[in-house]
Amino acid sequence: MRTHLIYTKDKFEGELNSFIEKGLSIIKTIKEQGTNVEIFKKNEYKFNLWKDEVNEFLKQRFDNPNNEYLNDFLNAGRLESVSMSAVLRRENPNSFEFKLRYFALEVGTKVNSLIKLGRKLKFIPVKDVEIIIENKNIVPKRVFISHSSLDKKFVEKIIDTLEVIGVSSENIFCSSFEGYGVELGANFLDVIKEELSGNVLVIFILSTNFYSSIVSICEMGATWVKTNQHIPILIPPFDYKDIEGVIPNTHGMKINERDKFNSLKERVEIFFELKTIKENIWERKRDKIINEIDELLK
Repeated sequence: MRTHLIYTKDKFEGELNSFIEKGLSIIKTIKEQGTNVEIFKKNEYKFNLWKDEVNEFLKQRFDNPNNEYLNDFLNAGRLESVSMSAVLRRENPNSFEFKLRYFALEVGTKVNSLIKLGRKLKFIPVKDVEIIIENKNIVPKRVFISHSSLDKKFVEKIIDTLEVIGVSSENIFCSSFEGYGVELGANFLDVIKEELSGNVLVIFILSTNFYSSIVSICEMGATWVKTNQHIPILIPPFDYKDIEGVIPNTHGMKINERDKFNSLKERVEIFFELKTIKENIWERKRDKIINEIDELLK
């Protein structure tokens, strides 16, 4: 069966071009910043975040989530064949030199796959727009904040951040705050189950308090089974090493990392299809929230 867009072509093209520009900017950064190991790790983080976002974009915009355009992107620049060639040349595929050599190649190949998709766009059929709107209304997008109630003050700052980005309070679920969680008289477990069955972006607020809570750990298990979009946010002194082997293949951030707040903003904007807030307004409000978080950490 032929794959159809479940989105208008003009909006799809706009989002696609935005992803292409971000991919090209990663390539530009790689070329400009040289071969420092720490810089490479930052660029690799940005690439992995970008790659995850493109994956979700290509899944959600077509009537077949496992469509040929997604597969083209996933297979573009895959290093399995390169790694095998490296072994035959007696190179070490796990060495920093090897990773650095082929990293830009992988990014460039994936960007090219999106450029090719843009050229094919005029030939891709679109489903009826009324059906698209109807389907969107059936599954509203939500943010589910999984946390320990003992970290309530930090969670409030994440809610503030989401609302600054443009997420409506109606689309945020957080059980610790009135108006964002379970209504009076409702069954808590039933509400949680319903929230996780929709189109949900889960934000984990991870800390020693979270891992000391049986309820939080059970909630985490439920979200991994029922959802596929997760953002771990760590409260220091809780560190990345503390979640190794617990949340595999998921890129996280610390709650006071300024640069990662920008990545969080981009991820949320893409998920909710939000209009981008002006940069100077965002930076001022972001810095205010981070300063408040730093005060709480003291």
